[in-house]
Amino acid sequence: MKNYSRNRTLAVGVIFMLGSSFISATPSFAIQAVPRASSSFYVATSSTTTAYNQGCTQGTADAASPTQSSEVILDFGGQNSAGTGSIILFTTTTITYSQIAAYSDAFARGYYGCTSADTTSVLTLGVGTNDSAFQVNGAGGVAWANNAVLAAKNLISAHGYSSQVTTVGASDMEWDFAADVTNTILWVSGFSTTGVGSLINFGSATGCPQYTYTSPGN
Repeated sequence: MKNYSRNRTLAVGVIFMLGSSFISATPSFAIQAVPRASSSFYVATSSTTTAYNQGCTQGTADAASPTQSSEVILDFGGQNSAGTGSIILFTTTTITYSQIAAYSDAFARGYYGCTSADTTSVLTLGVGTNDSAFQVNGAGGVAWANNAVLAAKNLISAHGYSSQVTTVGASDMEWDFAADVTNTILWVSGFSTTGVGSLINFGSATGCPQYTYTSPGN
C-alpha cells in the first residue's frame, strides 16, 4: 500500500549572540533541478491499455527524478454533433464520453502504479477537447465538464489515484478553429458554471498583438 504522507523541511536562519559579536547562520538553498519534460498526447484510440502504458511511462520517469509536478494533456478532439463524445483527431471516429473517462482513468492508473514508492511526485491531467467541431456553445461547455472531466475525476478518485493525480478540463482554443470567437467564450462560460474545476487553454495565440523586444546592448 502506498504511503500518502507528505514531509516538508523548513530551513530557519539562526542568530547567535557571543558577547558583543553577532554570528549569523544564514540558510543555504540548493539550486533546484530543472523540471523534466512531460508528454501530452493526441489521443488516437479508445484503448485503455494504450492509456495505461502512456501513464506508466510518465510515472516511471517522474519516479526516477527528484520530486516532480508534471502536467499532461490528453487531446480527444472536438465534440461531435450528436453530443455523445468527441471526434478523434484526423478521423471521423467518435470516442464516447464514457470511453474518454475510462481512458483518462487508465492513464492515471498507469501513472500512480508506476511511480511506485514515490508518493510525492504529482500529475495534473487535462482532459482535453478543442473548438474546431461541434457543441461550441454554453451547452457544449457544460457537457464536456460533466460528461468528460467530472466523469474522469470521479473514476480516478474512486480508484484511489487522486492523491497523486489532479483532473482538470482542457481545450485547444484557436482563432482559426472557431467560426465566431463568441461561441468559444460561451463554451468556457458554460464549463465554468459547473464548478468542476480548472480549465487549461492549450490553444494558439493567433490574433493576439505581436511585439518585438530587443535587449539593451544588442
